[in-house]
Amino acid sequence: MEKLTVKIILQAVLCVLMVSSYFIVDYVKPNKKISAERTTLLADTLPDSVGEWNVDKQQVNVIENQELQDTVSRIYSDVASKTYVNANNQRVMVSLAYVSDQSDAMGVHLPEVCYPAQGFIVEKVDSISLKLNDRDLPVNRINAVAGERREPIIYWTVTGNYLTLPGNSTKLIQLKYALSRKVPDGLLVRISTIGEDRYQEYKIQEEFINDLYKSLKEKSRARLFGVTSE
Repeated sequence: MEKLTVKIILQAVLCVLMVSSYFIVDYVKPNKKISAERTTLLADTLPDSVGEWNVDKQQVNVIENQELQDTVSRIYSDVASKTYVNANNQRVMVSLAYVSDQSDAMGVHLPEVCYPAQGFIVEKVDSISLKLNDRDLPVNRINAVAGERREPIIYWTVTGNYLTLPGNSTKLIQLKYALSRKVPDGLLVRISTIGEDRYQEYKIQEEFINDLYKSLKEKSRARLFGVTSE
């Protein structure tokens, strides 16, 4: 009789725990999207002038890859791109790509995946930290090649409001948001040029990135470059 009573009690406790776990999981499940806080289109965050750089009104075809842009447009919730030119006729292409739900299923589609899908051979060069005015910017550098086209690329990502790069840093930020019941969005910022000497092209890109950082208003700067802490 006592064994039967203990068994009934254990079954009751187990039942209570199962029901409780259901409600706990339902409660901690992220239910607020960061994307709901975004009111500015990406195109509006990019100024027409960045230091000595101005938007190239002629949109020279050599700097654009329309097939790649069409593919990106199908993947992302919002995209924007502008080509800038300076007095030395150097051109830099800026591409922004946004996903409203930065989950494993809808994560930022990185250049290492996107470019090969369009026939490029992509070489991972390195990961470095660029020195901006008052902070460091961790970026990835890759080199994309298709026929005669040589396109060195610098890119970084922003998860929610935080500056990240793919890997552990992104996972940690996703966990941070999950604990606060929020669903982060994702932003890819890609800077590229066309040129044979990739390290010379990276230098041009780094100069542009510094000019872009200094040219942006605080809100747009936080949007494109993220924050490292809040």
